Amino acid sequence: VWPLPSGTDWDTVARRAFRSREDVLNQPIAKPVVPKYTLRKLTNTETNEIRRALKPFYRSIPDAIMTASAGKILNIIEQRVESVRTSNTASEDDRLDAAFELGVAWGEIVMRELGWQWYILCGESKDETLAIVSIDRSLAVPVLVYFSRLTKDPQSELNTVLTFRMLEAGKFQAPPGTLHLVG
Repeated sequence: VWPLPSGTDWDTVARRAFRSREDVLNQPIAKPVVPKYTLRKLTNTETNEIRRALKPFYRSIPDAIMTASAGKILNIIEQRVESVRTSNTASEDDRLDAAFELGVAWGEIVMRELGWQWYILCGESKDETLAIVSIDRSLAVPVLVYFSRLTKDPQSELNTVLTFRMLEAGKFQAPPGTLHLVG
């Protein structure tokens, strides 16, 4: 407590302060708590849901674009996300439906272009979500979480094309099997 009483031995105070600081600096740094995730394969029902979600999306894209580069389809997905998130008439259900349809379409491109696979990502608290996962299981994109945030929040950064390009270029690095989340 300041001020110190008269007659205080300043050398002792300084040594204690220094020792205390040294003790703090020598403490081990706590490791961040990283949630642990497991993966499970999709059931036939879940696989069929993905196929059903893709049909209206693919029907709405001209054939010329379907045979074009993935970049054109990614741009269409991003434009549709922007349309949903800025819509004044889209209900909560409309946004969730769009997140599922567009997230699955985006995930299919990742699967086709990068060789990733669909899985159900299971958290420690038993929650599950659809995710696209790298072959070495180092990275996962929980597409429904990612696209739900994008369709609901017009202030969130719309970066679906950028995220794909970064995945494609190997900009996200993680040791195999560690399952780091992207998106």
